[in-house]
Amino acid sequence: MENNHVVGAGRSGLHGQIPIVSLSISVVTNRSKSFAHIDEVIHEATRIKKICKSTIGSIICDNEETVRSLNP
Repeated sequence: MENNHVVGAGRSGLHGQIPIVSLSISVVTNRSKSFAHIDEVIHEATRIKKICKSTIGSIICDNEETVRSLNP
């Protein structure tokens, strides 16, 4: 626990250091795009979540392609 990580296969299947705790926040807004149906919002949220989860460490992503790392 001193290293704050474990070694194993990550989401990509590659072996390496995996953080014990990380936070991925994906945000969908209607500032730049209108949504006519809830299914469109869900599809966009899923797309943004995949972007967030492909990044190592803690991160915030939104549907305006803004990415902010939460790592110190």
